[in-house]
Amino acid sequence: MRPDPTKKSALEWGDMEEEEWENHLEWVEAKNQGSIRKWEEDSMEWHRLLDGHTQIRRGIDTEHERLIAAWGAELALHQERAAEREAAYQEWVERQGRIFSRWGADVGILYGEMKNTFSRSINGQPIFHTFSILHLEDWERVDAACRRESERMRDIEV
Repeated sequence: MRPDPTKKSALEWGDMEEEEWENHLEWVEAKNQGSIRKWEEDSMEWHRLLDGHTQIRRGIDTEHERLIAAWGAELALHQERAAEREAAYQEWVERQGRIFSRWGADVGILYGEMKNTFSRSINGQPIFHTFSILHLEDWERVDAACRRESERMRDIEV
């Protein structure tokens, strides 16, 4: 804050006593000192809060680093478990392949009736909730009969 120019002018023109001017300068100095003290207090408060936030961030960073280290330690275990699961899966696939390849060799076709489909379909194809299995030897006979009937219908003269 600066001294009031109107008061300085009044001093110069003799409308104010030197003592009043000195009192005004002391008042301005006191106001400036008060502003400086207020600024210093606010600055110290800001630094105190900043230090508090820094400590909180450091605590969070420390906890984060601890958790990352724990995660890294578990990651190696996870990779070992994933390899174990993959080996168990491959063993299961091989075992099921042996069992069902013999069983599947006798399957001719799977078929179902439209009344036994779900209300939804995949790409327009029905999804059956009940189906029947036709033996391979029976399917060969049915397939031959269907082909003969298709040829007969194609060649029929009306």
